Amino acid sequence: MISVSVLQKHSVDDKYVWGKRNGDSYVDWPKFAKAKIDSGLPSIIGALDTETGESAAVGFHYRRTSHSTDIEWWGGDRVDLVACILRAMVWSAILEGRKRVECFHVTEGRPQIDEAFLDAGFKFEGTHKDYTAKLEDVNVYGHVWLQDGIPEPSSNSHTNLVYNDRVKFYHEKNLELYKKDIDLHREDKKGITFATHIASAVGTVCNLPRVSIIRAPGWHGNEKKSVSV
Repeated sequence: MISVSVLQKHSVDDKYVWGKRNGDSYVDWPKFAKAKIDSGLPSIIGALDTETGESAAVGFHYRRTSHSTDIEWWGGDRVDLVACILRAMVWSAILEGRKRVECFHVTEGRPQIDEAFLDAGFKFEGTHKDYTAKLEDVNVYGHVWLQDGIPEPSSNSHTNLVYNDRVKFYHEKNLELYKKDIDLHREDKKGITFATHIASAVGTVCNLPRVSIIRAPGWHGNEKKSVSV
């Protein structure tokens, strides 16, 4: 069984997020991940194979009022584990009222991650040369659920997602943004407005088999800051 869940600060260690040795120096990525998780928004999602103990993690790179969100790989290179998380990232983005999830993944060294994106239903959109601060090449992957479809969970997985006040805040703000862009109530060729599409998508995510939406208004990535309401 693959258990997929939003990680809190206490659960992040080198099991989910790998450190990296660069020459004689060690980059403590778990430390950076804990800083990212110390937020009111669900930030990093992990997958754990409960039989083998293997795991992986992917996180949101930034969150702002926007039609899209950018995600980043943190650890683990088993294709099925990463793909399970990527599907969960799309579902979580839908709960926040977003149209698109995208990733700029460094091309060097981890082809399994590229395979996982395709397995999860993301589209390969090309390569950017010298994209990062270190002038690394990246492969670009995107998922627009209205065109690409809402991913179905794997039959051997169970996913726990969080819906708290911060997720609700971004959902409402994004709907306001669509309204300003005249997108919210604009009809498509079938006469369906985006307001209807996003409401339907949220309903679909909330009713997916083997997916549980944990409604915890005061949830925080730092368990010490979580509030039971």
